[in-house]
Amino acid sequence: MHYKSILKSLSLGLLFTVAQSKAITNNCEYLSSIISENDMINDCIENANGEITSLSFSGKPNSNIIDNISTLTSLVNLEIHDQTFDNLDLKPLASLSKLKTLHLECPYGRYNSRKYNIKSDSFKGLKKVKKLSIRGFSINESVLEDISAMPKLEDLTLQTCFHTTKDYSSLAKLKKTLKYLTIRSHTYRSGIITEFPESILSLTNLRNLTIAYNEIDQIPSGITNLVKLESINFSNNLITEMPSFLSELPKLKYLDLNGNGNLEGQAVINDKIKYCDYSATKVCKTEELGCLVTDIPLCEKSNVDDCTVIKNIAEEKGIVDYFDDESDCIVNENGKVTDLYIHDEEGLTEDDIEKILSYDTITKLSVYWRGSQIVLDKISNMKNVEFLSIFTAEKDSFSLENLKSLKKLTNLEITCPRTRKFSLEKNSLKYLTNLKRLSFKEFKLSQIMISEISNLTKLERLEFNSCSFRDGLDYSDFSKLTDLTELIISSFNRYGKPIMQIPSSFYDLTKLKSLHMNRQRIGEISNDISKLKNLEDLNLYNNNITVLPDALNDLPNLKSVDFQSNALLEGKTLTNDSLESCLYDDESTTLCKAKEMSCFSETSQLQLCE
Repeated sequence: MHYKSILKSLSLGLLFTVAQSKAITNNCEYLSSIISENDMINDCIENANGEITSLSFSGKPNSNIIDNISTLTSLVNLEIHDQTFDNLDLKPLASLSKLKTLHLECPYGRYNSRKYNIKSDSFKGLKKVKKLSIRGFSINESVLEDISAMPKLEDLTLQTCFHTTKDYSSLAKLKKTLKYLTIRSHTYRSGIITEFPESILSLTNLRNLTIAYNEIDQIPSGITNLVKLESINFSNNLITEMPSFLSELPKLKYLDLNGNGNLEGQAVINDKIKYCDYSATKVCKTEELGCLVTDIPLCEKSNVDDCTVIKNIAEEKGIVDYFDDESDCIVNENGKVTDLYIHDEEGLTEDDIEKILSYDTITKLSVYWRGSQIVLDKISNMKNVEFLSIFTAEKDSFSLENLKSLKKLTNLEITCPRTRKFSLEKNSLKYLTNLKRLSFKEFKLSQIMISEISNLTKLERLEFNSCSFRDGLDYSDFSKLTDLTELIISSFNRYGKPIMQIPSSFYDLTKLKSLHMNRQRIGEISNDISKLKNLEDLNLYNNNITVLPDALNDLPNLKSVDFQSNALLEGKTLTNDSLESCLYDDESTTLCKAKEMSCFSETSQLQLCE
């Protein structure tokens, strides 16, 4: 049953009769009879049992009206339009256990008024509401707290509201449920959003995000964490720099940045985007785009490449010859930097560092780090970095946990010369699960780090150069590195200790092709080495090995061995037919050739065994 106007023809007697009849107090006819003549029911729908399931009301919802609506136990959808009641109290609606959609709207002609408020705790009891739309009300911190306590909320719209708070942190509580968020204001009024709410970056289930007709001036790179986003509307703001990192959003189909009059840069290149609007901006395109609503001009080619720009930033601060070598900064054919080696110079400001590390075309980054956390924070925003090398001698330890945002990082090197006990803090490697190559130099290995390295199951190469291996370390978890093909352990830190024996877990790494453990104090090789059937390169230079086990002759792919500087080594050399290079101490008197083989050097002085 649908009602477009108030039923004004009912007699007083009928009104009294209806009011007293409990059998029909939950239907459209009764509800229309109790509202004032200044109010209106726009739409009212009943189910087959005569119970109201959907209601659209315009007017002044005083406590009596709200109380009556709260008795509509079958209500699913509720809309209140053109309301002129300040301090609206919706707490009684907590009794509506089936309510799924709620729309609240102030009069269109009163958008400049601040007086329409919603009482605290009005939304906390709405446990089943999935869609909430608020239009024209004041939005303060208390209201946001109440909204964030709605456990089923999937769709939230705050339109032409007066925002009296800059604290949107409570929205993070909607992380698990919220899929659609719209914050749409009008730039001619006060109380609009001027900064991108950081809490939105934690809403990882978002599909659609609209922040339009506000005054945000930049889009944070952290938005790339919202990998489920399909639609972005940041139209009519004050954004000035084109966020190219939007191309990293894997499901983005709709992008609206129109009306940002000072927005400059290159349009996003992403084949999945089907709709893109850069109208009334200064954005240009580097290629033809099928998604464009309105065409934009082609970008002009610049005569100044990125490396020149970076060099000029340093020179403006009096830093001459910022790049020592041409290889310190490499650009592609379009003049965009791809490889960069930077110095964390004391003369550079935070803004300078941010500019230098702002290029999203960089895939290979090497840093001479002097201990500034700002540098690590900026690196964590470089989403396209695949190779990262950090050289530092400033601290005993630091944390790399914030690098977990670098999903494309596959190669990490850390070099810490002239340090006695350098180590990484807990969780530094835990989240770098896409690493394939990991290298440490002058590093103090701890049990925590062994555990974290062992969970990087995509590792193919692991290297420790001049590191410290203290007694009692348990390497058993390394057996989890089932894809490891290269394990390189070279020398040990002069302030630390060497490895005394080959850990048994190393023999479980059956994909190993190269095993180097030179300049340690290893005394023997277990027969379990026969399990390494894929081993091609074995380097045990400068250890304390006394005998070569026959199991080494069972390795069918072994091509190269180095047993030099094992002064106590005695017995016979290896006889593998696959060997191409075999190095022993040429002047040894305790070791003899098992047979003549082409793998020996021409200068070898080893004698044939008798």
